[in-house]
Amino acid sequence: MTGQILCEHGKNLAECEICGDSYPSQLLSWLGYRRFVAKIGTYHLTAVVGCLRRTFYDFTQPESETLRSLWMKQRGRMLHMITHAFGWRELPVCMQLEYGGRTVELVGHVDAYDPNKGVVYEFKTTSHLPWQLESGKLPHVHHVNQIRGYDVLLSNYGLCVNQLELWYMDDLTPPTKIIVQRENIKEWLVDRTKALHKSLLDNEEPASEPSYICKYCLFSGTCKPRFRYTHQLT
Repeated sequence: MTGQILCEHGKNLAECEICGDSYPSQLLSWLGYRRFVAKIGTYHLTAVVGCLRRTFYDFTQPESETLRSLWMKQRGRMLHMITHAFGWRELPVCMQLEYGGRTVELVGHVDAYDPNKGVVYEFKTTSHLPWQLESGKLPHVHHVNQIRGYDVLLSNYGLCVNQLELWYMDDLTPPTKIIVQRENIKEWLVDRTKALHKSLLDNEEPASEPSYICKYCLFSGTCKPRFRYTHQLT
């Protein structure tokens, strides 16, 4: 991210003669908050289980965020306050692997974990939740792989995992649970982490991974994917 926030006029919000004085600097700072700042050699799990080409563009062609897109992210952050109901929450996890004689890290933050039951909880904010459930669009494949990835990373710490639960919620709908079948995807995660790292070192974009969510991507104009529906309930 460049640090700029684009207003509805397509200008840097801080410099727009119309919008410039509309938002206090404290609010803009809060909107631009990021818990994790990516760097080459340390990758967040969400960046690896999602589209690798999008992650590559995030590193090499950072886009300015719009005020609306930042608000949607922070809206999710506020709804994620639900994790305060758990004792074990926002758990930092890490897995190290070797590539080219150097250590590469795959990191993540587990929303919540119940050590007594061995349950991993991952909360996802969305829109039009009832419609998505009725249309069979949930769970998203990358969300399934994300929580399975947390299963892999938690195993490095010797923590017991018996069940994986994705919880979807929106502004109007209470959290809805989807149980994800456990599957060891460690080898897949390692391969994708290495592929991403190599693409950044070589400055060569990864292969396109088109899906129906491409139309929501900031880089769809750069990538120009051929959209196709690839969702499959898992």
